[in-house]
Amino acid sequence: MDLDSIVRFISTPLIPKLIVQALAFSVLLFVRKRDLENVSTVYLGSLGLFLVRDILLQFFPFPEIVFVSDLLALVSISFVYSWFLRKRVNAFVLLGVNAALLIAFAANLLLSFLPVFSPRLYSIGLGINLLWFLLLCVLATKKGGETLPELVVAKTWILMASAFFVLFGLTAAFGFQNELIQRLLYPIFYCLFIPLSLTQLALMEKQGHREREYLTNTIDSIYAFMERSGTAFKNSADMNELLTQIVRSISEETKASGALIAMVDEFDDILAVKVLEGNFPPPFKIPSELPRKQARIEAFMKHAQFKLGETALGEPAKSGQSIFINDPAHDPRVAVNGEEDFFFYNSLIVVPLSMGDKVIGVIALSRGVNTQPFSEFEYERCRMLADFGTIVIRNLMSAMEASEKSNIEKEAAIAADIQKTLTPKKLVDTGKMTFGAFLNPARGVYSDYYDIIYSRSNKAILVMADVAGKGIQASLIMVMIRALIHLTTNTSKDISTILTWVNRGITGKIEMDHFATLAIISVDTETGDVEYANANQQSVMVIRKKKNETEFIEAESVPIGVERKTEYTSSSFKLNPGDSLVLYTDGIPEAMNIQGKQYGKKRLSDIIMRNMNQSSKDLAVTVRKDVQDFVGQARQHDDQSLLIMKMKT
Repeated sequence: MDLDSIVRFISTPLIPKLIVQALAFSVLLFVRKRDLENVSTVYLGSLGLFLVRDILLQFFPFPEIVFVSDLLALVSISFVYSWFLRKRVNAFVLLGVNAALLIAFAANLLLSFLPVFSPRLYSIGLGINLLWFLLLCVLATKKGGETLPELVVAKTWILMASAFFVLFGLTAAFGFQNELIQRLLYPIFYCLFIPLSLTQLALMEKQGHREREYLTNTIDSIYAFMERSGTAFKNSADMNELLTQIVRSISEETKASGALIAMVDEFDDILAVKVLEGNFPPPFKIPSELPRKQARIEAFMKHAQFKLGETALGEPAKSGQSIFINDPAHDPRVAVNGEEDFFFYNSLIVVPLSMGDKVIGVIALSRGVNTQPFSEFEYERCRMLADFGTIVIRNLMSAMEASEKSNIEKEAAIAADIQKTLTPKKLVDTGKMTFGAFLNPARGVYSDYYDIIYSRSNKAILVMADVAGKGIQASLIMVMIRALIHLTTNTSKDISTILTWVNRGITGKIEMDHFATLAIISVDTETGDVEYANANQQSVMVIRKKKNETEFIEAESVPIGVERKTEYTSSSFKLNPGDSLVLYTDGIPEAMNIQGKQYGKKRLSDIIMRNMNQSSKDLAVTVRKDVQDFVGQARQHDDQSLLIMKMKT
């Protein structure tokens, strides 16, 4: 390339355009490093398209290149602006129309046999795109903008639209090869990308400041909320007090006129208002007979109940989705109950309180007719604090559950200590009888009781009892039963009378749900004569060694503690040398394995029959192990108690 060629190249309009484009690219790249929304990418792409266009025109000065590049630049910016303004269907329609226009343009150039399209038609197509771009800009101005892309469009559209109209208008009027247009107009047009970038940078700085301020306010709100709810948690650990503090905190943070919390009742499938603060008009139809007085309405709302899925309050409780209503007068979910101001809303927010997939309640905020509606910011603040409120509620529930469990464990320890004093420390064999027994509690605290009392030198009293319920109350009832039995067995009365006296001494002094089943057996240690009375306890099992068979002695009756006037009867039988007598509670035959099959009396009889040669103590151990092997990993739901007495041969 000679000197003249270099001079001609430098003197072309390309050089000033390249210089301006390089400067604009530098500014855009600087902005793009801080642009999380990728808004500046649109301007970079358009500027890059113009750069390629200018280089091609330097060597191939065809007007078709100008038309295609201008159209592509305008369409790309219009498409992205439509996307930013959430007009995405329109954006794709715009692409389709312009794709058809470009295809027709290409066909007109390449296929000579087609009719020749007038260039004026393409100018009209370019003009339509300009008008569409202008319409987008007007929409952006009306909307105002909340996100950064929307704000950029709203702030820069006038400059961008003006530049496009001037550029395309003068180019159409004087031609793209006009010296003034190439040397002056296009560089000025490219310079406009710099103020566009700087405007975007200023908006990003402003948005960042606003987000930092929002974050600071949010942290302050969370801190105040957690401190307030934590104080309620610490002072009383009372659910209603905690809900009150949650309502007050969220109401203050959102400047609500009224607020309430309603909790879900799983059994009745309803929502029930637990806490109400301020003026909260009922958003659902109230009973027609309720007086339309503000005080009566407020009193009604404090105890209101409504079904899940119904009304503006019940719907979020069922769907788990929040509701934000800023035009209640035209929303079918909000009912009108009267003409007075205290019946009307200006704005309503209802947010579900969710633990995972489970909704436990809703928090609702209202603003009256003489106030400003809630903003999106306040709506989001309510949702955020509602999430924290759910966490605090869950923590309190866990604490209450742990406290209850702790109390149960304390009661269990006390009951276990009482039980130790009731159970015989050692089973003492007599000259002709040996004993074996075990107690196997279902959940650490048992409500079964067995005893052996030697009332006279030749008489042993065997007792097996099962008290309904658990804990200290059940243990105290055992103490009462034991005291009455020990007191009455020192008399010469028969067993049925003793059982009747025990029932009269218990009935009326215990709750009905703490009744007890009780079996009492009196055995003559010399003769083997047995007297048996039963208050709805399991049938006594008698193993006849000589006959190698089992007998079940039945005696139908009612438990003790139910009816004071009950008169119990007794039955008699005789034990021979080698025979065994077995008392047990229903936890043994009703024990279930993981297949749902019960242990049963037959299996109990069989295991005892097969091991009759063992001592009473060993036999009790064998039965206990067999029950445990049968149950396996299945959860035990009832206590298991067994008392075996064997007559020596």
